[in-house]
Amino acid sequence: MSRRLLHFALLALACRPIAAPVPSDLSRTTPAPAAREDARFTVVVLGAQGGLVGDDLSAYLVAARGSAGFVCLDAGTLYTGLARAAARGAFPGLPRDPGRLLRDHVRAYLLSHPHLDHLAGLVLAAPDDAPGKPIAGLAPTLAALQGHLFNHAIWPNFADAGAPPALARYTLLELPPERPVPLPAGDLSVEAWPLSHAGSPSTAFLLQQRDGSALLYLGDTGPDAVERTDRLARLWRRIAPRIRTGTLRALFVEVSYPDPRPDEQLFGHLTPKWLAAELAALAALVDPNDPAALRTLTVVVTHIKPSPTAGPDPRAEIQTQLARTDTFGARLVYPHQGDRLEF
Repeated sequence: MSRRLLHFALLALACRPIAAPVPSDLSRTTPAPAAREDARFTVVVLGAQGGLVGDDLSAYLVAARGSAGFVCLDAGTLYTGLARAAARGAFPGLPRDPGRLLRDHVRAYLLSHPHLDHLAGLVLAAPDDAPGKPIAGLAPTLAALQGHLFNHAIWPNFADAGAPPALARYTLLELPPERPVPLPAGDLSVEAWPLSHAGSPSTAFLLQQRDGSALLYLGDTGPDAVERTDRLARLWRRIAPRIRTGTLRALFVEVSYPDPRPDEQLFGHLTPKWLAAELAALAALVDPNDPAALRTLTVVVTHIKPSPTAGPDPRAEIQTQLARTDTFGARLVYPHQGDRLEF
């Protein structure tokens, strides 16, 4: 085992989950899914949108249910998201102070790719974060973070490697592709699966508990047919058996733009048409003879980009368009900043 993976494993053993109650009201303007009696994961939405606005960007806290130790999936918005979620009661039994939540209850960061709308909050909060936390990702993501942000030119180097002096507030942990690694947040491990985002690397994170319960979060990704890869197909093959057994609790996947949008202007993103095509491919792997093969799956639609011009609301358009597609029995959820969700 490498030094970094050993460090990660030791952190996981050192961190203990803390019991926390679960609220019953999870929604803002649209109903969030009701808490399942058998829920295994708690998710707090720190940021749900995809670009343009600076205070509601991709960031999702995830914990094993009953734990107050969270891992942060992307961190486009961090401190502001914590403050707004706390104000909405998303952290029952925990401090409402976003600084304390940041320092004491966010235990690790998983970065899907190095675009600003997925890591700006982490960079800005670095001077006030608690020391010793891991920032985990695939090699290209960590290399970009070191070379282009934590470099003492754009921002001080708060990592433990890279441009000197390395301030070592964070430990950079390179995740091996497609292999489970323990996380220092409750009883969780993660597998990192490469994605393609306009030809650039991105990542899907498969979070798992020891009992087999799983949650899948996709960073930005284009459809295989446009990206000319098989990365989503490989990922679908990995999770299809979990959908058959009902152990995959939720799939977080982006839909950045409404239809119609030319393929050459996707810029490595999905639309309702392309999400429907990918769900069809996934359903065929689960059971090609079952028209509701995804009935046990909740699909959380993320990264919807607001429009900078007057006109139809992209979120409403995407919801309407996806309602007309065949989702093979899957339930669709559209998160808001501050939601507390359970799966």
